[in-house]
Amino acid sequence: RRVTRTANLGESPIAWLARRRDGAGRSWLTLGEIAAAEKLREDFVLAGTVGRLTMAWDAGPRASGGRGPGQDPAERARAAKDRIARALDAVGPGLREILEHVCFAGSALEAAERGLGLPRRSGKTVLKLALQRLAAHYGIG
Repeated sequence: RRVTRTANLGESPIAWLARRRDGAGRSWLTLGEIAAAEKLREDFVLAGTVGRLTMAWDAGPRASGGRGPGQDPAERARAAKDRIARALDAVGPGLREILEHVCFAGSALEAAERGLGLPRRSGKTVLKLALQRLAAHYGIG
């Protein structure tokens, strides 16, 4: 039997997981964990590690010597990479890898489990622990 499913390829894996509900209609991720994951993913995109296919037409004029929106793109990317490094260090070894698979590479939980050599159905627990530590690092409740 074939099952056809539609997917929004622009949606982050965390947003997809956040929409998943248990039998009582609750998400297994808290709002703080979701926000922390999206913040990490946003920094990953800002760091420029994904690459760009087109010109950045949304970039405004640079402010002279200041920080913020007028900051040099290379400086913004470096600052994002530093924030990523601090966040992953706070999460710690053994948990950071699942964040790299799910938040950065966009892997499904099952694929992340296989890639990390985790037992089946343990990815959800490992990801939850990693996101709890990440939310604590960001100070998101």
